[in-house]
Amino acid sequence: MIGFIAMHRSEEAIALLENYPNAMLLLMQIAIRARWACDDCPITGLRPGQAMIGDWRKAGLRSPKQYQVAKSRLEKCGFVVFKGGSKGTIATLIDKRIFSITNENGGSVGGSQGEARGKLGGTKNKETRKQGNNTPPNPKGEVLPHGGDFAESWKRWQRHRKEIKKPLQPTMIESQLKKLSKMSESDAVAMIEHTIEKGWQGMVDPKETNQSQPIKKQPTASSYKL
Repeated sequence: MIGFIAMHRSEEAIALLENYPNAMLLLMQIAIRARWACDDCPITGLRPGQAMIGDWRKAGLRSPKQYQVAKSRLEKCGFVVFKGGSKGTIATLIDKRIFSITNENGGSVGGSQGEARGKLGGTKNKETRKQGNNTPPNPKGEVLPHGGDFAESWKRWQRHRKEIKKPLQPTMIESQLKKLSKMSESDAVAMIEHTIEKGWQGMVDPKETNQSQPIKKQPTASSYKL
């Protein structure tokens, strides 16, 4: 019996496909190639849930740059951990919110939702957290466009909406994250914090707020009546 992969119709799958199609394509290739048996491969040494990856052409991408960007996005979102080896790059699936692999015994291969597998995933998370680019596991399964300070600001934004009795709905979350993904992390954080500070319901860019402020005209001599 051979293993098979299952693709989940999740919000993460839709968000990744719409915003980062190259990352979605690479993730699919990794899931297809990943070892599904319960034991390690005696020839390649691959563990269950691991795949040899590195050829951007076979992955369906058009350039090495697309491949590197897709790898970076998958790591940032916490779906895959990559490790270089003598025989090539080893990709390890550490999250099964989009793809899960079923082995010969019917068991599922890969980490649980938002959870890294083994020492490899844990070590990578520590390294990334030091760099300030780690996107922490999200209990709602949202794929955040940035990590670090943005993740904390996004939590504060959700808490703010609950406090003003206007909790965020799934469609609104998807729309806002899509908008924020087009901004740099610092600009996105600034907009969230500015909106929370003002107590507003909708996000407003502080740059737009400053531009919309009316300019006070200084009185001139002609404006006074003699």
